[in-house]
Amino acid sequence: MIPNDIPACLAALNAAYVSLGEDDAFALASALEHPSPVNTIVQAFDVLRGVASLDNAGLIALAGCARLIASQAWHGRGGDASTLLIDRAAQIAALPQPVIPSPVPEMITDLDP
Repeated sequence: MIPNDIPACLAALNAAYVSLGEDDAFALASALEHPSPVNTIVQAFDVLRGVASLDNAGLIALAGCARLIASQAWHGRGGDASTLLIDRAAQIAALPQPVIPSPVPEMITDLDP
């Protein structure tokens, strides 16, 4: 699922870090050290969009960054983020979706006919 708030996006960035190559992981680690979550997400967006082949965790993190940047126009980068979401729409749509359990049926309490 694509992150839609700052805490979820930061968690996705931490998950993406593990799967990156050494240089990209170092660049992402530098972005994650920023004290401002907004600046962290914008800098991580710049790092991840330059990675040639992202796995699912990286693509989820990138899409989460782009979603937040586009919706809030952080640092005037809403256009860049929107363009990325459009360009990678097919990849994002192909991401595995979480399994959401069906609701528990109501318990039958009246057994009289």
